[in-house]
Amino acid sequence: MALTPRLMKHTLYILFLLISSAAYPQLSPEVSQYYDEFKAYARAQHLNGQVTMTRDAYSRFKKICNAATNAELFALEQIADIVVREYIVKELVDRKADELSELFAKFVNDDVVQVQTADEVIDWSLAIELYEAVAYQKVKLERRKYYEKTTDKSLLTDVKQLFGPEYETLWNSSEVDSLLLKFDAVAFSNDDVAPQVLNYIYRQKEFKVGNYNRVRYFATKYPTGEILATLANFKNPNDLPILQKNFNHAFLAVAKFPHPSFLPELKKRINTCFENSEFQEAVSSYANADSRIMLDTICKKIAATYSDDAVRNEKLFSLYSIMERQNYAFYRPVLAKIDSMLN
Repeated sequence: MALTPRLMKHTLYILFLLISSAAYPQLSPEVSQYYDEFKAYARAQHLNGQVTMTRDAYSRFKKICNAATNAELFALEQIADIVVREYIVKELVDRKADELSELFAKFVNDDVVQVQTADEVIDWSLAIELYEAVAYQKVKLERRKYYEKTTDKSLLTDVKQLFGPEYETLWNSSEVDSLLLKFDAVAFSNDDVAPQVLNYIYRQKEFKVGNYNRVRYFATKYPTGEILATLANFKNPNDLPILQKNFNHAFLAVAKFPHPSFLPELKKRINTCFENSEFQEAVSSYANADSRIMLDTICKKIAATYSDDAVRNEKLFSLYSIMERQNYAFYRPVLAKIDSMLN
């Protein structure tokens, strides 16, 4: 029997699905087809190797998600390009999938890359993305709680439509906290965890964690600003040599543990570091006569360095905020000076 054009097209489509199924045995023919279409699109648009999607790319990715089970998404995560893996991770979190702890353990040693955003360069890894995606569920919970408390019920539908997937979550607060504690345990018990992952977690926890011995271990291995600050929060005098050895990375640490031995080191760096917000915070943490003189000097240096009023005022206001937060009453004379310069 001769094949008509319509029958030939149908036959080729079946062959395509069979080939796709053979190529991805863990995926259904439909998911395989959508994934192949996405890969072809990604190649054409030069998306491979990137960590963000365009709106059109994301809509194509959602076709995969809408057809895929959790098991298929986990299977895809193992073979897909990095841009797809990131969005799969977020999709699995939104679904509150099982085995997220195992996924975090898999990512925690991965290389971290630096990504240029609109405003800054950030550290990026799938471990950080996964941790952030789980923590973000509490942001959704707080948002929903706020609008359900403050918005008329007749308008809640409009609010939900406005935020879309940013409004609803399957998680509750205790489930988020419990999983993040598991992530913490995985990271803190791993000698080879990427230091940027520790930096991210310690910042999320405002540099306050338990298990002093592990923090000290990481501080000697990876003396980053965040890890040193976390160590400094224990305020153990035995750690002073570690902080002094890595002083150029220890401004955050000094702000947590303003030991008298650090003050001369801060004074040495005032001409080169006066604009550094972490340096300013370290100085202001002392709240003594020396620190007030240093902050007054910083104020004068900023004023003398910038002729552009907008830039100067922005930097002075930042300094003002740091001093106000640390000790408003003690720094009132310097704050008054900044007030007069801003007005």
